[in-house]
Amino acid sequence: MEELKFLHEMAAETAVLAYGSTAAIGGRMTDTGGGKYYCRSVFLDIPVGNGADDLFLKGTSVTITSHTKGWTALEARESRRVGEATGYVELGLQYRGGKALLTEPVQFTLTGKVNNASGTAGIVFTDEYSPAEEEAWEEEESIHEFTKGPVPFYLKNLMTAKPDAPTVPCCDFSPGQPIRFSWEGSGTSYKIYKKGEAGPIYTGRDTFYEYGAGVVNDTTFILEADLSGNARTEGEEKKLAYKVLYDTITVTVRDPTLHKLTVEGNLRAMSGLSVGGYMSSATGAVLNGSNIIKNAELNGTISAANGIIHMMNNAASLPLKFWSPPTTVYFNTDGILYGLFNAGYESDTAYGEISAVPDYGPYGWDITYYVKLMGVDGRPFYIPKAANIVLPVSADRGWLLIQHGEKLGKDYAFNWWFVPFGAGKVQNGELFTLTQEKGEWQKREIDKFNRRLRERGGSLPVTE
Repeated sequence: MEELKFLHEMAAETAVLAYGSTAAIGGRMTDTGGGKYYCRSVFLDIPVGNGADDLFLKGTSVTITSHTKGWTALEARESRRVGEATGYVELGLQYRGGKALLTEPVQFTLTGKVNNASGTAGIVFTDEYSPAEEEAWEEEESIHEFTKGPVPFYLKNLMTAKPDAPTVPCCDFSPGQPIRFSWEGSGTSYKIYKKGEAGPIYTGRDTFYEYGAGVVNDTTFILEADLSGNARTEGEEKKLAYKVLYDTITVTVRDPTLHKLTVEGNLRAMSGLSVGGYMSSATGAVLNGSNIIKNAELNGTISAANGIIHMMNNAASLPLKFWSPPTTVYFNTDGILYGLFNAGYESDTAYGEISAVPDYGPYGWDITYYVKLMGVDGRPFYIPKAANIVLPVSADRGWLLIQHGEKLGKDYAFNWWFVPFGAGKVQNGELFTLTQEKGEWQKREIDKFNRRLRERGGSLPVTE
C-alpha cells in the first residue's frame, strides 16, 4: 500500500463518542514528507443519518473551525458522494493564498451532534496536493473512524477550595469557613455526605457546591455520583441501568474545636490553657501558656514542645518528579498524602499517569492527566486537564508511587504533599523516609504499570 502524503489525526474528549451528545473533535493535518508537497484544500465527507455507520444526525448543524493562519473553513455543502448508500455532508479547509507547503500542522475543530446508534463511523478525507516542484494537482483519500456508544460513567478530580479562589486547591480551613467543592463526572445526579450527618448536605446535578456552614474540626466528605435511567429499548423490554461511583476528601481545620480528647501520657501546653467546664487530672498537669480544651481526658504524657500535635502546619513536600523512578514512601506519623498534577499549556499531546499502591494492598489508585485542544474565536486554545489524589496514611506503613509523563509543558505541575494529622512517632524529626528498593510486591505493581503503558502505546516503561 502506497504511503499517505498527509496524516490526519483526530481526537475527542473521550475515546468513545457518546450518542446523542454534541461532540467537539479536534484535528490536525501534517505532511508526512516534512514539507515536500503543496496543498490547496482538504475536504471532509462526513456520514450523516440515523444508522450505526453514520456519525452525526442528519439535518443538524455540522461545522468546521480553522485554527491555522491562512486556512479558511468552507461551509457545509452537498457531498460528492451522494450516490452512495450512506448520506454525506461535505466540509473543508482551503488555503487563501492558493497553495501552501505544510511545514506546520493545519489544526481545526469539527463539531456536530452524534446520532443515537452505537457503531463505527468513518470520515473520508480528500486532500488536493501537488509535489513541491510541479503544478500537477492530484487527490489522496484516507479514512478516520470513530466509535459511538453510551456515555462513559466516571467521577474524578474532587477538590476543595476557598470560595474566593475556586481554582486553587485547599484542604486546610478556619473554623466555620465556607468550603467550595468541585469535581468532574458524567453522573445524572450527585450527593455529598459529611461525617456525623445522617443525610447528604448536597443533592443536585451541578459539579460544584459551596458549603457555607464550614466545619470546626477535621472532617471527611464522601461524594456520590449516580447514573440511572432507561439504558436502551429492545423490543418491548426496557432494561434499567443503575450505577453509583464514590470519591472522598478530607479537610483539616486550624484551631479545631474538639468535643472530646483522650490522651495516653502527659499533655503539655506551652502557651495557655482555658477550661470552660470541669477538668480533672489523676496524676497532675503542667500547663505553660494559653490553651483552650473542652472535655480533655489525660491518661499519660503528651508534649507539644518538640513533637507534632497540631494539624497541617507541618505539611511537607515529597521530592518526586514525573521522571522519578518508582519510590516507596514510609511514613512516621498518620496523615494524608495529597497529589496535584497538571500537564501544562504548551503541548496538545501531553499525558501523565500516576499509580499509588499501599504496602497492605492489593488495590491502589490510578489517575491520568492530559491536555485537550479546543477552539476559541478561530484560535487554538489548550486546556490543561489537572488531576488530584488524596491517600490515607498510617504511621509505619508505606505507599509505592509510580509516575510517568510524556511531552509535558514547561509550566506543568507535579506535586506531592504529606499532611500530618497527629502526634505519631517522628524519628529524628523526619515525617517520612523514601526508598527505591523493590521487594516482590513492588516489582509486581511496577510490572502492571509498565504493561498499561505498553498497551496504551506510550514511551518506554518506567523501569524493568
